[in-house]
Amino acid sequence: MSKNNGLLVSAYSLKLLVNGGEIEQSSLIRITENDTFRLELELNSEEVINKVYLHTDMTSDHLQLLPLKKNGGSYYTEMKPVRCGRTSFRFAAETDEAVLWEPDDYHQILTDPAFMDSVRMYTLIPNITGPVSAWTEKLADIHRMGFNAVHILPFTSMGASESPYSAADLFSIDDVYGGSIDEFKKFTETAAQLGIIICLDIVLNHVGSDNIICREHGNWIVPDRSRSDGMKRAGCYHHDSWISWEDLVLVNYDHPDLSSRYEIYDYMLAYVLFWIEASGGENVMLRLDNLHSSNTHFIKWIIPEIRKKHPGIIILSEFFGADSQIDEAVSDYGLNLITANSWEFPFAPDLQRYISSIHNRGGSVKYFLSPVSHDTESAAELFGTADSSIPRFAACALMGTGITGTVQGYEKGIEQKINFIGRNPEMPEESERDYGSFIAEVNKLLEKEKCLHEKANIEFYDTCNDSLIVCRRRDVEGGSILIAVNLDIYNTHHLDYPIIGGADTVLNERAEVAHDRNDDRIHIKLEACGVCAVRTGR
Repeated sequence: MSKNNGLLVSAYSLKLLVNGGEIEQSSLIRITENDTFRLELELNSEEVINKVYLHTDMTSDHLQLLPLKKNGGSYYTEMKPVRCGRTSFRFAAETDEAVLWEPDDYHQILTDPAFMDSVRMYTLIPNITGPVSAWTEKLADIHRMGFNAVHILPFTSMGASESPYSAADLFSIDDVYGGSIDEFKKFTETAAQLGIIICLDIVLNHVGSDNIICREHGNWIVPDRSRSDGMKRAGCYHHDSWISWEDLVLVNYDHPDLSSRYEIYDYMLAYVLFWIEASGGENVMLRLDNLHSSNTHFIKWIIPEIRKKHPGIIILSEFFGADSQIDEAVSDYGLNLITANSWEFPFAPDLQRYISSIHNRGGSVKYFLSPVSHDTESAAELFGTADSSIPRFAACALMGTGITGTVQGYEKGIEQKINFIGRNPEMPEESERDYGSFIAEVNKLLEKEKCLHEKANIEFYDTCNDSLIVCRRRDVEGGSILIAVNLDIYNTHHLDYPIIGGADTVLNERAEVAHDRNDDRIHIKLEACGVCAVRTGR
């Protein structure tokens, strides 16, 4: 194709299909590694077209020209992606005189690992669990509750502040956990045997002010002449006020000396790869902490570098910002998942609108939706009682897109947030309640019902009651699941809905469901914090 290739196709029609269904052409196209991707193209050109090509790296580790097949007056190709991560494509048409390129820039594709849409993740807090051997013992409980991923807060050697996010050494395990890489590998091997993948909490934005880097490579830290030690602190905005984290200093990814900048980049990449490989190398997730504050150029560099060695990695990001900022970050960085913040919506109407917005967002953004996080207060503190754990978990797990989880202690109804700072903190008092069996039931339902993982297949009902959220999730076979949760922590509420076909109660916690076959209606009684799910014909 050595002809004049600076010309553009003037008129064409492009159709994209995944597994036979047409998809929207957005700035970022999301597919899964097992999907079949098909492109259909019609060219409205007065010139004679000899061949049409796709310039893409979907089937290789580099861009190459693939000839499209001809079908009458149109062209097509069908392929499966050879790797996860970001790829791109753009078509070109060859005439006798020139090569005509698609006028738009390259289409960007993000291929997700097949496992991602079924992630059910439990956050393990190392300092209250104990040494690594205790983490291994905890896996059996995590597995019994139906979780298939475990997120571990940072366990690298901590600095004087004893915060897991203030590392003194990025390449070693803190002594309080036993300090043994071999013991950690036993933990990851046991997890793999149980079908549980590891999610590493990776901190790239900052290190502890007493980190090895500060002593041996002080110029790798952003300078601040106003500080006695000359190092700029990390921080965040909270309610429009800047909070400075005194124990954390910013890594200088914009170092003016290029050789020093490359050393910083390589050092931080080595840190990430070290722990991925210690975790088994494959079937690993990364949670990127505080990504909204991270250096854009560095993140754009490091994620593709990670995927060169581990293309199947799932990247979950803590990223708070406007929808447009999140869209841009997902597209620019190739992020698989964004942490949602359902805990900011304590009332049913607001939570319903938030979940609805997740479904109504474009297909480029996917969320991990959990009722609380390790940073938030406990369910009891946030919503008035530990029993609120029941409807909040059900709403996030069954009304979202099926990618969900919760935090250690949630299943025990802890009354206060677990303090993850400190080497030997006290475990908050547990209530007499135990929600582990309920969580297991929800996770089992998620594993069974594909429709609970789909996007935009949800219909919310107007209950005329600000304590209730009721929705219907439709499946491709014409059936549906009716889900009802009561966020009222004091009162019982009653619901009555018409149905067509049978009714099978698949989840029932503090609820009663009666099917009146004479008039094809179901009558639901939801006690305070009650939940039910009913599979119906329609």
